[in-house]
Order: sequence, then C-alpha cells, then structure tokens
Amino acid sequence: MKRYLIPSVVIVTVLMVSWIAFGQPQGDFRQRMTEIREARAKAIEVIQQQVAKLKEGMELPAFDRTRFQDMSEEERTQLRERFTKAREQRQSAITTIIAQVAILQGRRPPAEGERFILVNTADLKAVQVLAKKDKATQTAERITELLEPPRRRFGGRRGGGQPGGTER
Repeated sequence: MKRYLIPSVVIVTVLMVSWIAFGQPQGDFRQRMTEIREARAKAIEVIQQQVAKLKEGMELPAFDRTRFQDMSEEERTQLRERFTKAREQRQSAITTIIAQVAILQGRRPPAEGERFILVNTADLKAVQVLAKKDKATQTAERITELLEPPRRRFGGRRGGGQPGGTER
C-alpha cells in the first residue's frame, strides 16, 4: 500500500496544479478576445469617419489655371491656403486610416511621434540585396521576415512573440 501512496499523491498533486493552471487563463483569454473585437470595431468606425472626410475633401473645385491667373493676389492667397488646408486634412485622414488598418492587422498603434507608412515590397527587395552584398546578415534576415507573408500564430503575431516581429 505504501508503495502506491507516494506516486498517487504526486499524480493527484500534478493534476490539481495543471487543472488550476489551465483553468485560470480562460477568463483572461475571453477578456482579451473581447478587447480585440472592441478595438477592431473602433478601428473600423474611425476608418469610416476618415473616409467620409476624404470624400468631403473631394468636393473642392478642380484647379483652373486661367482663372487663377485672372485672380487678385488676395484671392490667390486664399485659394492657396484653402488647397493647402485640404491637402493637410487628406494627408491626416490617410495617415489615420493606415494606422487603423495596422491595428486591424494586430499590430500595436505607433508610439508618439511615429507613424506607419506604406512600403512597396519591391523597394525592400532591393534593400535586401544590398544588405546581403554588404554582409549585413541581421538586416537581410529582418527584411526577409518583412517580405514573407504573415504567419498566423497564437495571438496573430509575427516573429518571436513580439508585435511586428523580432527587434534586431
């Protein structure tokens, strides 16, 4: 009887610890999934608002060179300011849309003073070739990771568990 007592106590203890360990995260997982859904819904709403702003900006009249030449200097200045303001609003809307799409992709929002940009992967390929030529192996590896299609892992993250891949 003593021979079976110690192994059975060990097995029961291991089962209880594993039951507690696997039973706990379920609530956290559900909460994270709810937060992700809410963040995505909010991102979609923000994208829709920014698209509406872009559509409003398209209502400006087209630039007419002959009419511009006939304007007084004040009218020209006002027109330039109006076009500049419209261009800045469009750029702001586009930047916001890009950031929201990144959030939908599962990336963290950019830090203060940073922003997401759109990059043509053909440009990255040229940089990768130069990095390999200069024997910058870490840079070449990182660019290779960026060029590969995203692999879905638990949590939708790329690389070594860090958002957006591994830092090098």
